Parts: sequence; structure tokens; C-alpha cells
Amino acid sequence: MKKMVNLCRLFVLKKDHKMPQFENHKNSVQRLMSYKNYGSINSLDSIDCESNYKIDKLKNVTDMPQPDILECWSVIQENRWHYPVAYNSGDWYTVTFHSASETEIIDVLCSSTCN
Repeated sequence: MKKMVNLCRLFVLKKDHKMPQFENHKNSVQRLMSYKNYGSINSLDSIDCESNYKIDKLKNVTDMPQPDILECWSVIQENRWHYPVAYNSGDWYTVTFHSASETEIIDVLCSSTCN
């Protein structure tokens, strides 16, 4: 597990908001778990208004009658642009697990005029 998880972060996004910038972890696979409330991770190969989006809608496990862990997780590969969107259920809490350590991870933020 050491090679898979070297950094853990808690991220909170206000309800009905999206992250204002695209994010990219150049050297880290990010595994994200929805902890409280709902949202989606929108990812794309490049910051280009023509790029195809992949949207992972995530639930939190405590609200499901029969929890399905696959509905709570998203995996974002290295060097893939993404941004979270919180739904109107409340502030969205997520926990992320990175393959790169805190001292090694390369986080890049970029504004876009798309959306």
C-alpha cells in the first residue's frame, strides 16, 4: 500500500459550487472518495474546449441503503485535468489519496474559459 498511497488530503467544496480552476497532478494518481454529500469529478485529457469530458457522479456511502463502494470512488490518472462540482445537497467533503508524497507532488492549476 505504501507505493499506492503517500499523501492524503481532505477537500471541502461549498454546495452548488465548482472549483474555479482545472487541476492537474503531474506525477500522482489521485483516488478520491466522497465522504459527505454529493458531487462530481469532471476530467479531461487537455484544457481545450473541444476535449471530451468524463464525469464521475459520486455519492456518499452513508446515504445508500445498500452501499456500493464504486459509486463513492473516482480514480484520476497522472497528468489528467479535472475539477470537482458540489451539488445542492450541502458542502461536499472528499478524501483524496495520492501516489506522490507531499514533498514530491506537482499540483498545477489553470483557469479556462470553457463552461
